[in-house]
Amino acid sequence: MDVDALIEILSTAAMWLGRSWLRFAIVCGGSFLLFWVVFARRFAHRRCQPGDVERSMHWREFRNSMLGVIFFLTPMTLAAPLVMGGYTQLELDPTATPWWLLIIQFIVVVVAADTWFYFTHRLMHHSRIYAWTHKLHHLADNPSPLSGYAFSWAEGIVLGAFLPLLLLVMPVNVIVLAVFVNLFSLGEAYVHLGYEILPRWLARNPVGKLIGTSVMHSMHHEDGAYNFGVYFTWWDRALGTLHPDYTERYEAVTAQPLFARTRALEQAE
Repeated sequence: MDVDALIEILSTAAMWLGRSWLRFAIVCGGSFLLFWVVFARRFAHRRCQPGDVERSMHWREFRNSMLGVIFFLTPMTLAAPLVMGGYTQLELDPTATPWWLLIIQFIVVVVAADTWFYFTHRLMHHSRIYAWTHKLHHLADNPSPLSGYAFSWAEGIVLGAFLPLLLLVMPVNVIVLAVFVNLFSLGEAYVHLGYEILPRWLARNPVGKLIGTSVMHSMHHEDGAYNFGVYFTWWDRALGTLHPDYTERYEAVTAQPLFARTRALEQAE
């Protein structure tokens, strides 16, 4: 590899890192600011878990996520020569793919990502590798959005390997990739939100109950033996790892509408 190519790869990696840190600050940091600071009391009736969280834990979540972003980008950075050399199936022309195929690609990418996450996540809970793969993420047993990217180096590399591996075997338009990356950040912020913002009826709706929720992932941080999925619940349901009390817990947290004026709040005012 010549010097110019190396400089191009490093500059591209630096650009990816800067964008990812900015995205984390806006999406996860913004969600934390809104729900844990500005409107914490307003939405207290939708907290997934009761109890206060020490400020030191939030700083730890933030620090670990900033490092986790680096680990998460490492596989894509290592694959940059393949991407730049045209050895992957990433389509760089946004207009080269018809709209209907963009939709199909996006659906396949999301389903594949959820599948990758479920099985690698469940594997990392194995007692022999848990301490050096996934334990760091579970330091927050009552998580906030700041823990969205709190990955150890091993977990970050495993999760980050999904996209470059996918691009080696499946055509993906750059538009689909951009949308997925941004929705991934939104998803990480939501499942770690610590508050449930979706409606109560979702838990028993034939389609809605397949959606992964903040309550679902919060329960996983409480009890790591259940709820390994992130975007959907179908793998947990199919393989018997959905927490048996999930539906009841979800309905208890969402018993009042999101914008309900609770009695406690009215008394405080």
